[in-house]
Amino acid sequence: MRATSDLLLASHLTNVLVLGDTQYEDGTLEKFRASYDPTWGRLNAIARPTVGNHEYETNNVTSFSQGVRPNSEVRNSETFGILELTLHPRSYEWRFVPEQGASFTDSGSAPCH
Repeated sequence: MRATSDLLLASHLTNVLVLGDTQYEDGTLEKFRASYDPTWGRLNAIARPTVGNHEYETNNVTSFSQGVRPNSEVRNSETFGILELTLHPRSYEWRFVPEQGASFTDSGSAPCH
């Protein structure tokens, strides 16, 4: 994880989408900080983290799981699938594709800022 954050810092990026499991013990705050802070934590100003399965395998996961968070557009915690993300120079598009047999979908686009 340190090598990854070194590479990202050297790239002078403005945003980094962190796709879950930023540490691999469990989601307890103590273990998370011990792992995250010296690695991904160095990118806090530009990081946009998401929750991974290790964070969910914690008894007290309320900050991730209670209701729709501010600025959320949609939430579905019942459907597995993939998120297609297409980046353009000044915008992006997303499309959620559910696993076979599921019906929930979502898609949209937005400008980069």
